[in-house]
Amino acid sequence: YFQDCWHLKDWIKNDPACGVGSAIEAEVLAHKSLRVVADLANGGKHLARHKHQEGAYVTSTNVTVHLGQNKPIDVDYVVTLGDGTTMSAQALVHEAFQAWSEVLKKVGLNP
Repeated sequence: YFQDCWHLKDWIKNDPACGVGSAIEAEVLAHKSLRVVADLANGGKHLARHKHQEGAYVTSTNVTVHLGQNKPIDVDYVVTLGDGTTMSAQALVHEAFQAWSEVLKKVGLNP
């Protein structure tokens, strides 16, 4: 998800039908969640920790088993930023989705 989420900007930037060009770059970088996504995407793509934006990397996995329930297991990853703060990868997905909605509206590409 993080690789596609981050590289969406490149697809939009390079699609002449969108008419946005490089203006998308600044709009995307204005959102912290998308800068965190950039670190995770590039780290996963290159199999190395990247500190280009927020210094984000996955530090642990939380697994919760629910016995006797319809949803037997929950898995979430913990993302640590360069400043030491942490966030849930699941929460990051939701924040990044919201950020993209805002970016697309701002550049005239309503989702």
